[in-house]
Amino acid sequence: MYYQALIYIPYAILVNIFASYMLTEYWLNVILDKYVGDEHIITRYFDHIVVGGGTAGIAVASRLAENEAHTVLLIEAGPKVSLLHDIPLATPMFQKSPIDWKHQTESQLDACLAMKNNSSQWPAGKVLGGSSRINFNIHVRGHISTDYLSWQSEQDWTKEDVLYYFNKYEKADTYNRSPNIKQFFSHQPTHVTPIATAILKAANDLDFNTSFDMNNDGFHISRRDGGSFSLTPVSIRTGARLSAEHLYLKSRKKKNLTVLTNALVTKVLFKHNFEANGVMYNRFDQVYKVHALKSVVMSAGTLNTAKILLLSGIGPANQLKPLKIPVIADLSVGENLQDHIITGLDMITLEKSLDLTFKDFISPINIFKYFFKGTGTWTHPGCEAVGLLQLPSDKKNYSVSSPDLQFMLLPYGVSSDAGAAYFNHLNFKNESA
Repeated sequence: MYYQALIYIPYAILVNIFASYMLTEYWLNVILDKYVGDEHIITRYFDHIVVGGGTAGIAVASRLAENEAHTVLLIEAGPKVSLLHDIPLATPMFQKSPIDWKHQTESQLDACLAMKNNSSQWPAGKVLGGSSRINFNIHVRGHISTDYLSWQSEQDWTKEDVLYYFNKYEKADTYNRSPNIKQFFSHQPTHVTPIATAILKAANDLDFNTSFDMNNDGFHISRRDGGSFSLTPVSIRTGARLSAEHLYLKSRKKKNLTVLTNALVTKVLFKHNFEANGVMYNRFDQVYKVHALKSVVMSAGTLNTAKILLLSGIGPANQLKPLKIPVIADLSVGENLQDHIITGLDMITLEKSLDLTFKDFISPINIFKYFFKGTGTWTHPGCEAVGLLQLPSDKKNYSVSSPDLQFMLLPYGVSSDAGAAYFNHLNFKNESA
């Protein structure tokens, strides 16, 4: 017991050092951006403007810039970050940090009862790379036949169209002609605990399929199987996080693509109150306008995209008029929000701990393995195994049905770090029920 307490002390020190480093680096990047990055002031017109340098925004801006005759401006509200943010094991530290928008849900009556104000954290990346910079590195395509194809109003795209673009960004090195010949996306984590093997064995004993690659072009869940389990497909390369920034901005820089960080877009500008032709943004307490000759693309995240559109006069008129926002288009912006719900179940191992203890975190051997071999505990993605299940239903067409439930195995809980970080980051109440 005393040994565990002694081990916890250097762990807590390491956590606080890392947190202090992140905060220092954040402000250093902001200061450097403010006094060094003035290129955006020179050019006020671009062919395309993309608002939001997150997972999708970076991909869109990079694709638009493939036409070298066009100039593209990518605007991101957050800063750039260093390679220490690529450590998968450090992911929980990014939530409620300066690179997180720190969204909170409304207080709930029948949910989030263990959380402060009955409110859940809603993390979203406020950083170049967006949520691909602060998430748990899981890369699961989704169920193409029912998810993506059902979103279209008519026959706008096919399954082959969707697969083409998945394969394109998953092999971005090839398309970007990068000298890096290593695969961008791993099929499984580089480091897992014995509990992952036990879960897969249990799933196999229950007759669930455990041999499918969930990101295979032909992946589906058959009626006979009822579900599929596997080690988590992750966006990790050589043990380090792989964000949209790595995929598109660091692999091959484009001269016609300008990236502007620490710039918060507040409004879309319109020509004749109809055609979007620019944006207004705040940067270091200064207001700027920049204009687009061809297009303005909104990709600022689920919440912030809707917010910017509403502030620009695009949204329900009955909500905009009381706020004295001139209505440009009376549309149902902000409605039909859909997000996945989640709940947790703690598992306990008896007589033997997993190799994610305080000792493993601070071990010089594991630190060496991460920086020089891309292996070891520090490469742990957070989620080790994923299960996709269909629930029995008389009304369901099993031949085309998508999964109903997703299981995620996270081999640690809020007590894993003795309250050093996880407990506060998940917004849990201090008192017991």
